[in-house]
Amino acid sequence: MGGKMQMLVADIGGTKTDVALALFSAEGFSFKERQRFSNDDFSDPLTLFSRYLSAINTTPEIACFAIAGIVGERITQMTNRPWSIDAEHFKQVLGVKRLVMINDLTAFSSSVAVLPKEAFWTLQDGHGGKDSVYGILAPGTGLGEGMLLHGEDLFFARGSEGGHTDFGPQGEVQERLLRWTLREMKHVSYEAFLCGSGLSRIFRFVTEELGIVPLASVSTALQQGGDQAPIISSGAIAHCPACREALILFLDILGSEAGNLALKLLAKGGVFLGGGILPRLYRDLDFSGFLRNFKAKGKMSSLMEDFPIRLILADDANLQGCAFYASRFFQP
Repeated sequence: MGGKMQMLVADIGGTKTDVALALFSAEGFSFKERQRFSNDDFSDPLTLFSRYLSAINTTPEIACFAIAGIVGERITQMTNRPWSIDAEHFKQVLGVKRLVMINDLTAFSSSVAVLPKEAFWTLQDGHGGKDSVYGILAPGTGLGEGMLLHGEDLFFARGSEGGHTDFGPQGEVQERLLRWTLREMKHVSYEAFLCGSGLSRIFRFVTEELGIVPLASVSTALQQGGDQAPIISSGAIAHCPACREALILFLDILGSEAGNLALKLLAKGGVFLGGGILPRLYRDLDFSGFLRNFKAKGKMSSLMEDFPIRLILADDANLQGCAFYASRFFQP
């Protein structure tokens, strides 16, 4: 991208939207006017962006949106929110001349190529060397999965809907979890457990089916409504037995699916974890179950040692990835 330019970038998730102006130069990019909005405060995304641009009194000519949904050529429907984004209508109303929409996991996957070393926490060093294939999993409002091919003169990022593949239970407890969940769902995917509402579902299984009693303070907090995942996560840190068992089971399942993705991509460049749940808890969690299930792949178990595993800690990873993707997309 020659010279200096300005771009509107946004990460439109299931519960929140991050927006910023990205300033590009020969040295890279930086953000200004970054703001975070709760999606519940807006009836539709167009109202959100209209308010943002009105507040900063600037309308960039180009924009890149990372969206938690299946991206169409013109219209994108969000997966976990009843919002749709019509690119042509947005451009007309907002005054943006060029708009590219990408899946949020495409943006998150792109961030691996641009985030600094201090933005990562290592679970397993691996022996992948300089391999250019990376796999990404991000449990948050939903379960995002993606991939990145990155090396010298090579860049290709792609989000997927891999979180909706069939859940494969490992062991008796997970088999009981599947049977219990089938009482209320016809199709049980990995996302049924590896997201915020999935953690709540596991907690209900732990208390109702396994009979593990939570702390009274946790029960009281859950009865008050709202997002349950942070309550369960905080309860695990406070040694609530039901919360800790729910997190253990959550990490066991996540480890299995992370190993599945590593094998399907042969992602020796690394498997990267993110989303809204793990970065808040990583210092207080025991990842031994995650690693055990990651490596439990029969004939391929010894190969699993080769894959580096890292947790992305940056809270603006999607914005960073969105800007980096856009810099490649709009490059002459």
